[in-house]
Amino acid sequence: MVFARLSMSSLVQCKRPNETHAVSRRLRARDLLKTMRAVHGNGNSHSDSGRYGIVKGRPAATATVPQRATPTPRPRPTRPPTPAVLYVASGTFGVQGILYTLDPATGAVFTTVGPLNDAAGNNYGITGLKYHPVTGIFYGVTRDPTNPDYLVIDNPATALVTPIGPLGAILTDMAINPTIGFMYAVSGVNQNFYTIKTATGQAV
Repeated sequence: MVFARLSMSSLVQCKRPNETHAVSRRLRARDLLKTMRAVHGNGNSHSDSGRYGIVKGRPAATATVPQRATPTPRPRPTRPPTPAVLYVASGTFGVQGILYTLDPATGAVFTTVGPLNDAAGNNYGITGLKYHPVTGIFYGVTRDPTNPDYLVIDNPATALVTPIGPLGAILTDMAINPTIGFMYAVSGVNQNFYTIKTATGQAV
């Protein structure tokens, strides 16, 4: 705060004491206004900045933080699906039973797995092959020459045959329900539809 020193010589003598005091107050107000103008550096008495001491300036610059680019994740390559293996067996009407794999695109023989023999070397002719999706067992239905009309288990890697039991009917082909695992079969002789008990091989 700045104070102005007023000299007594600035007072104007008047005839009346009240007038003298009034002139003194006006002089003090005038000197104070000059002092405020000198301090604030603004000679315009009508300016708000000079009157109230408001200093105008430019607004402070706001720093902008650059945003970092979010890296886009690279998609992982999808593994190619495992190609399906198609099996087929021979052995009906006196032909030796042999297990093959086929090319699903052309139907041509892809590999010869081996003869459909049991542990004793007996050969089996198989008319139906099905993979059980629940248990993972490869089942077959035989015709001749060994144990005709039997339910058997076949090893798809070696073609080894393991007999389970007689079907009790001449079956042409079979199917397995992939949800509940039931095994079904059909006969081309009497056109009947059966269910097969996988534990005993019986068709009912």
